[in-house]
Amino acid sequence: MGRWLSPDTDMTLKRILPNPQRWNRYAYVINNPLGRIDPDGLTDFAVFLSYAPADRGHLLAINWDRIRADAVKHGNTLTIYQGSEANSAQFQAALAKGQVTVYIGHTQLNDIPAGTPVRANAVSLSDKEVGIPPTPGQNGSGRYVPNSSGGMDAVPAEKPQPNGGTVAIFGCDSAHLSGQYSGADNFVGVDSGADRETSIPGLLSARSQFVDSSASGDSLQRAVSNANGALNQQPATDNKDKVVLNPN
Repeated sequence: MGRWLSPDTDMTLKRILPNPQRWNRYAYVINNPLGRIDPDGLTDFAVFLSYAPADRGHLLAINWDRIRADAVKHGNTLTIYQGSEANSAQFQAALAKGQVTVYIGHTQLNDIPAGTPVRANAVSLSDKEVGIPPTPGQNGSGRYVPNSSGGMDAVPAEKPQPNGGTVAIFGCDSAHLSGQYSGADNFVGVDSGADRETSIPGLLSARSQFVDSSASGDSLQRAVSNANGALNQQPATDNKDKVVLNPN
């Protein structure tokens, strides 16, 4: 017996309304059946917590169990990766699924090419960076390993491979990474202002508000607005910082 087609249940969520291609409830995967799949019409959220051990005390202030419960209540799933599980393979796998992939952690700030202002060039996962690799001799805090000559070699970084969906990077100067995620439908990043830095509490607060809002059915624009509201309540050093959607 053949299977009956059923309408996309995700149509009931407010985030669908701004995207006319999703208004046809039988038009799955935005007319890209070879590149994407949509088995249940719901949205998966992959959340990567990738801070250093010394910084993870801040994570305890976020009630992720409640946020996950909110997502389930609205028909979505939310998986959290942290510690060794917040690695490059899991991150790339999440990007490839075209879901909502959210990262919070340290970005690598490097002057690449030499002589240019220091900007974010990569995100740090538990095993390596994803983005532009650091270069020995230039400013930056990328990972290096000793070589046979007694010097240091940069740990190779991977280029991110998004396949549609939404990518949200909550790290210092992360809005500058948008070009690396051109394969995503939408990119959310943080404009950290002239100092290129945003506090850990500010990033955590903004990111948790973004995840809770979007996983509860708010539009992407509304989720970004809510994230900015949370960021503006943080230390004075973050007052001019902002969460931005699809920066140029």
